[in-house]
Amino acid sequence: MGMKPFEYLFLQMELEGVKRVSSDLISRAQNVDDFPLVLIAHASDGESLVCFDELISEEIRHKLSKDNLQAFKTESAIKAFEESGIHTKASHFKTYIFPENFRFANVEAVKCFRPDDPKIITFGFNGLADKVFAIEKEGVILSACVSSRQNSKSAEGWVLTHADHRQKGLAQQTVTAWAGNMQKEGLIPFYSHNVENTNSALLAKRLSLIEVFEELVIEKVL
Repeated sequence: MGMKPFEYLFLQMELEGVKRVSSDLISRAQNVDDFPLVLIAHASDGESLVCFDELISEEIRHKLSKDNLQAFKTESAIKAFEESGIHTKASHFKTYIFPENFRFANVEAVKCFRPDDPKIITFGFNGLADKVFAIEKEGVILSACVSSRQNSKSAEGWVLTHADHRQKGLAQQTVTAWAGNMQKEGLIPFYSHNVENTNSALLAKRLSLIEVFEELVIEKVL
């Protein structure tokens, strides 16, 4: 692993438009609706981090227990926000990096499409990155992977397989093609999933991805 786990975390935060302004405060690097009110992270090397949206009042911050948050216990924090008239929810994610020169699947069936290709538009993967890596059959996209976010340093993959074609290894092929291309372009590819998404967790295991951190965010419910 080329960098420390939290260096990867900071890269992903940058992808998501999250900027650290101090050791425990974050701000919006761009206008985003789903900005975290609280961000807690545990790295694979044992480091941990608790950050608050700088727009949260000091009154609310004083009600939030850092010890509970660091232990991924969010009930009291959600209650404190609720008492202040802010409805929130907590979500728990795991994030992985790919081995160098990643290639764990045969990608001969994967093609690179433009996002304005009618087949990609029908599949719902348009409007994101310039390259969509997909497997098609008889003019229909079966599985595809694209950068849900991408900048000059890194990218985060989003993969989807048609319900009728799952459990066939197609996602492994499209993710492999996507990640390999990102690495060729000098970018660090990330793969993340909600901990409740067992299919995504299984995919990460099959691809032998390297878990670098897990993250819990408390966000406002709009």
